[in-house]
Amino acid sequence: MRIPRPARKSRAPATQAIALALLALTSVPHAGAQRAPPESAQPSAGPLSSVRVHLPTSMTRFPPGEGAEIANAQCLLCHSAGMVLTQPALSVSQWQASINKMRTVYGAPLPAAQVDALAAYLSKLSSGALSASPIPLESARRSESGAGAQVFAAHCSVCHQLDGQGIPGAIPPLGGSAWVNGPDTMPVKILLHGLSGPITVKGVEYRGAMPEFGNQLSDSEIAQVLSYARAHWGNTAGPVTPAVVAAQRAATAAHRGPWAGEAELAPTKDPQAPR
Repeated sequence: MRIPRPARKSRAPATQAIALALLALTSVPHAGAQRAPPESAQPSAGPLSSVRVHLPTSMTRFPPGEGAEIANAQCLLCHSAGMVLTQPALSVSQWQASINKMRTVYGAPLPAAQVDALAAYLSKLSSGALSASPIPLESARRSESGAGAQVFAAHCSVCHQLDGQGIPGAIPPLGGSAWVNGPDTMPVKILLHGLSGPITVKGVEYRGAMPEFGNQLSDSEIAQVLSYARAHWGNTAGPVTPAVVAAQRAATAAHRGPWAGEAELAPTKDPQAPR
């Protein structure tokens, strides 16, 4: 007589494993602290299959403060601002341990050079030293758009004009430009190092020179002005983050002088250029 084997238990789906990992991302042991329930997790009294994790929808941003840009660029990849702000009061070293765990265990794409600044910012938030109220996304966008407009008016409008149409035959327009609306890294490179050489915009070749702004503007200011340009004068490209600017600044640090026109910026070419 063959004794039937007990039914093999099914493995938990991969999504459940991911859910558990997300629940543990921002916590480190903290003696005496009462942990508030994160907004992204729903109470569960049943088996693993009842655990529900709500990924952030980026409806809020972190409040202002040194390190907020890093938090907005990095933390919001997996969490909402409100979820992070419900964490208990942790010291800088505890936040460093938590952040480094995210980097080494869960593969968070946070540069090591940003860990200390982010830990200091989050420590101030959790301890009450900074306002812990997340900012609605629409309010943040209006603020960033205003800041980008100010940077544009101060540094770019003399050549490209306030309407973004440039000067015919001399300065290329920004409205409708494939260089502005294309991959966000391209206008970042141009703004960081400048441009000197032929470049075709909307089918017209320009041979003027654009100065570098990498030594004048911060990562945040470059992100603001490019986000502004990519959302005005008929442009519909997405915003540029300070993290993207910082990455390009580091990647092109060895570059000296302006880019030698579109030939050096290839393989990205203006698709509207005549063939």
